[in-house]
Amino acid sequence: MRLRHFTWGMFCATLILLVSCEHQAKRRATGTVTNIPTTTAATDVVEHLEQPASPRVAGAPAPSVQPEKTNVVELTVAPVAAAKTTDKVSYTIGVREAKLEGLMLLTSSHGTPEQPVATWGPRDQDKFATFTVTSLEGGPYVLWITLASGGYHPLDVFVNDVHVLTNVCGENTGGYDVAFARRLRAGDVQLAQGTNTIRLRVSGSSPCIASITLER
Repeated sequence: MRLRHFTWGMFCATLILLVSCEHQAKRRATGTVTNIPTTTAATDVVEHLEQPASPRVAGAPAPSVQPEKTNVVELTVAPVAAAKTTDKVSYTIGVREAKLEGLMLLTSSHGTPEQPVATWGPRDQDKFATFTVTSLEGGPYVLWITLASGGYHPLDVFVNDVHVLTNVCGENTGGYDVAFARRLRAGDVQLAQGTNTIRLRVSGSSPCIASITLER
């Protein structure tokens, strides 16, 4: 009888030891180790193994979560350079629109119907060709005179009845026919905004005047 009790006791102790070892191995694998007293009965061991893992201690910091990295592309926009204004203001008036005093308008001989010229007149009198220019912008302009000449015939220029240029555009262009006409630079003049008068004065014999141009 005693031998039977001793054998049964050894069997229970061995069973408890095996269960305890298996429990410890599982706890190490999950990071939690719980000591099981060796004197616990087999049924208590089974109940102890079925208990869930203890919850996180209150107040303990939560596991840090690393934010996901996103690829951010920074766009650099270069400043746009200001555009340069290259538009020119230009007014051209043909001699057909001019008021002539002592000059004749020729559409044949030296001139053509498409490009008439103003010329001839008394040699001993001053002769005039007056052009009217409506300027949208006041300010300085360059005056050009298109004419044909076979000799030295300089002009005087009046702007709004003010004498501003003397003895200009007296070059010999090669002949009096309109085919020899050239655009010659008379000089700088000042225009007011609105209506202006450009008056050319010829003293002595006259060149063949075709047009004037004002540019800025």
